[in-house]
Amino acid sequence: MAEMTDPFGMPLGYWQKGIGLDVPTVPIPRAESELARKTYAYQVWRKAVLKRDGYVCRECGEDDERAFLHTHHIMPWAEFPELRLNLDNGITLCQGCHHRTHKEMRLDAQ
Repeated sequence: MAEMTDPFGMPLGYWQKGIGLDVPTVPIPRAESELARKTYAYQVWRKAVLKRDGYVCRECGEDDERAFLHTHHIMPWAEFPELRLNLDNGITLCQGCHHRTHKEMRLDAQ
């Protein structure tokens, strides 16, 4: 008998209820990170973060009309898989602020 899957092709039981969104219960290997960010659940999370922040960079105030906006995981994606789709773990940043934030995170880690 074939394994039962959800609408995203994941085995049933893979998801647990999070804060307003479904959160994966197993870590996603780094090689699959790009694919994971293309899932419906991730896109819902991303849009919810942008909407909550008013489509404005929370660092410099640039809006969606003038800057390409990113959604940044406050607690790193790779280290905190249980927080990947938690709205409180997301913040809207413009491309420049997002790159600057990651550069600062790398320097802090050294």
